[in-house]
Amino acid sequence: MRWGGKLRKLAELSETSAKGKKVAQDYFFEFWCFIKAISAFKAIESTNAWKRAGPELDYAVWPLKPGDPENFSHYEFEYRDDVYCVHPGVSATPHSYVGDYAPDISIRQSALPESRGAVVAMWDAKYRATITSRLARSEVLTFLTERELLIADDPEDQALVDELAKNAQEAFQLSGLLTNGDFSTEDGAFLKTKKIQEVKSFGTSNQQEKRNRDPSMEAPKSTATATNSA
Repeated sequence: MRWGGKLRKLAELSETSAKGKKVAQDYFFEFWCFIKAISAFKAIESTNAWKRAGPELDYAVWPLKPGDPENFSHYEFEYRDDVYCVHPGVSATPHSYVGDYAPDISIRQSALPESRGAVVAMWDAKYRATITSRLARSEVLTFLTERELLIADDPEDQALVDELAKNAQEAFQLSGLLTNGDFSTEDGAFLKTKKIQEVKSFGTSNQQEKRNRDPSMEAPKSTATATNSA
């Protein structure tokens, strides 16, 4: 399913149950990206035993704004006998800094009951009202800072990181920014050194692309994704 007219219309018409105010389209885009991520990770054959977890309720609870992980649903899966969680936009504690951050999508170790920290990979979704609008340089630098604070690059998690890079859909092969708009003006080689990527036109067309890898490693743009990291 693409981020097309019907989904945008749903976002425009939907209202919160609490105050009757319209929910911003960027929230719908963020949650849609989360669902796409779950689908992408489930497609990796070596991830198994998937289940929805979180509050002990008969229904899922998803955040409208950042909150504590224990208050919201998430998905769990097994990889090489370790359990990982895929969270929507909930709080994460930096591994080496005092603060609180909430990536829109994150894979975390499940060692902590609340799974607040130990982030393995993360993505932020950036909705644009017009598809020609670029990611802002400030958004890229903010994501880069949060990635450095939240991801410890634990050698024990490297096998999963390598699995994503090899077998996940292009948009989720590397931590980064997902947008229905256009790339930022950042140099792709710089993004590559920082272990992040940008994905433009996410879900909007057959010309979705990513940027951060060497040109020789890029898939032909007509095949599926566009990323910034060349």
